Amino acid sequence: MKFSGSYDSSDVTFCIDPLLANASDDAEALLRAHAPHPVSGYDQLFLAACLRNGQLVAGDVVRIARGLAQRPGEIVIVSLMCAGTPLAILVHRALKMLGRSSVHYSVSTVRGRGLDRRGLDYILARHQPHSLVFFDGWTGKGSISAELRHSAHGYLTLAGSRLKVQLAVLSDLAGAADLAGSSADYLIPSAMHRAVVNGLVTNSQAAAEEADFDRCFYLPELAEHDLSRWFVDRLSVFVKQAMARDCGQPVSMLSRQSHQLQSNRFVWSCEQRYRARSSQAVMPGVNEATRALLTRTTPMILLLKCRDAADTLHLSLLAEAAGHETIIDSLLPYQAAVILRS
Repeated sequence: MKFSGSYDSSDVTFCIDPLLANASDDAEALLRAHAPHPVSGYDQLFLAACLRNGQLVAGDVVRIARGLAQRPGEIVIVSLMCAGTPLAILVHRALKMLGRSSVHYSVSTVRGRGLDRRGLDYILARHQPHSLVFFDGWTGKGSISAELRHSAHGYLTLAGSRLKVQLAVLSDLAGAADLAGSSADYLIPSAMHRAVVNGLVTNSQAAAEEADFDRCFYLPELAEHDLSRWFVDRLSVFVKQAMARDCGQPVSMLSRQSHQLQSNRFVWSCEQRYRARSSQAVMPGVNEATRALLTRTTPMILLLKCRDAADTLHLSLLAEAAGHETIIDSLLPYQAAVILRS
């Protein structure tokens, strides 16, 4: 398998079955959903976020890379499509800067089912289970990380390994990762776009047959809008600069426990205050809020700590364009959150 989307083949291998949009009955809607957002000023906010928060991303990338570099033997990064992919490329490149080689695969994970077992088959036919580290961009309340651990642990047990699943993320609001660059709620710029910053690859869909890879759409029709290589190349400059300074240590176990408690309390309070139908309707943090507004069509409430914060201006634009309610709450423990309405 050699598919790397619009990325360089040395950056990632997608363990996925790519389909072309023109093979879909709804190709026009698919392309429209994944093109740069048409809201006026959105692209400028994305570029500004890359410049403003590039050093924050780089510091987290370096902390993770230095943590992984201490591991003996081969390092195999398994990123979760799609949010984890561009950020894992930065970690993959940072390891090279540290003199450590790594291999980077990106696999499908489908809510309610977990990891694509066919994708794991492909990776474990080539690498030892103990060399794997799973990677995602961030945690919100920890539901994806819990699903990852459950599905990966079940797979590894069936494969004859009791190895603990290791998860790394840049920003761990939920205290759910084994290795995290920070627990800060800041805008990771790649969260602001879909396929055009993820190698022109869409979110994955479960395969019809268990023996097949999960599927995604590959969208070369959007090549003129593609920011995928630009993003990882531009942020790699910040990573190289961060390598020259002391970026501190990854998030400690004590800090993770504190953030896990905060996350649980926040989700519970939102369920009570806004009558959310379940914990799954609560999406804490600016990156989770961004993904919700980009990918979901259900009515929602946008919560903001501050109306004019630079990291949340794009959220206000998206919510206003879609007609969602916005509430300002200065006591919010995060910069933003989204509540899906019943």
